[in-house]
Amino acid sequence: MPALSPVDTDSHAAEASSLRREVRDVEASRDDWDAIHGALGAPSFFHRWEWLRAVSDHLVADVSCHWFFDGDRPVAVFPLEEAGGNALFKELRTPAHADIYLRDCLIAASHVDLDWAAVLGEALDGTAAVRLHRVPERSCAMRVFTDDASTVRISDNSMRVYCAVTSPEDLKSLSSKNLRNVARLARKAEREGGSVERTTYAGDEAHATGLDIFVKVEEASWKGPQGSGTSLSCDPRALGFYRDALRHFAGAADADARVEILTIGDQPAAGIVALRSGSQWNMLKVGYDERFSPFGPGGILLKLFLEEMVEDPGVNEVSLVTAPPWAGRWHLQEEPTRDIAVFMPSLAGRARSLRHDLVKAARGARASLERSNDA
Repeated sequence: MPALSPVDTDSHAAEASSLRREVRDVEASRDDWDAIHGALGAPSFFHRWEWLRAVSDHLVADVSCHWFFDGDRPVAVFPLEEAGGNALFKELRTPAHADIYLRDCLIAASHVDLDWAAVLGEALDGTAAVRLHRVPERSCAMRVFTDDASTVRISDNSMRVYCAVTSPEDLKSLSSKNLRNVARLARKAEREGGSVERTTYAGDEAHATGLDIFVKVEEASWKGPQGSGTSLSCDPRALGFYRDALRHFAGAADADARVEILTIGDQPAAGIVALRSGSQWNMLKVGYDERFSPFGPGGILLKLFLEEMVEDPGVNEVSLVTAPPWAGRWHLQEEPTRDIAVFMPSLAGRARSLRHDLVKAARGARASLERSNDA
């Protein structure tokens, strides 16, 4: 996602203790969301209310939005759910589900200099820790939280995000070997399978028509019921989530939704589910029909999509949100994600912090021992 940039530099950030906190559900957060969203600079799809609404409607029911106000002005919101534990060791976390790839809080650029660990520590009395998982390097959370010896711990997450900043020059920077191979496979597909065509289902067509075609394509892959069983056809909740996410983004300001379908000989062979937020397109799912795997249909479709985006002056980035293993062959830019744990200053918070450090030390010692044994 584009780096979050300062927007409201004229406003003086208030002291942490002067902020007013209010807890709302997702629906009740709608009216103030645009104000905080617009103060981020260059937010991504997972910062939008439309995304969180689809999450709360289908994947994580009990999402609470912890708002912070400077006077009457909203300056931050932390969408959180309870992460289990007993009353003494209660923890909150960013909503967690296999289909929620990236997460973050929202903090106005004018208030990023506040000590937000202290803000949370004062506001969330009775909570041992707040955990923010899979936050990208260019996130609000990474701007305001710093790993220290007392309250905040930041660790690497195995999740990676591949991005292609879309300009003609950036397209040339992709793997020339891979691009030549994709072009070769496209010619092979035309010779052996028939005409290769791409169809774009945009706006309301994305959720009403395009998604149903994508579901059938994905079902015919290793993710289908005869394989891993992780396709959308096997998970009604996830299917409802993606359908509503497409519908919400299609109807939102400065946003859009698409389902791209590649056909070979009039048969759907590959598909992409994508959302636009501002100048960034985000590919949430890529699927293909196993029958066409010798042609690499997913790669053909990705190349066609990127070639369109580099010609669009309103687009400056395409993100492969799920970081599929094959994406490494394209030599795309890579962005790491982090896990952030904010421990409260209470006895319970200090106990959780100590436990976190002991577990990390034990894992490090075990990994060191395994490396020594392998040497």
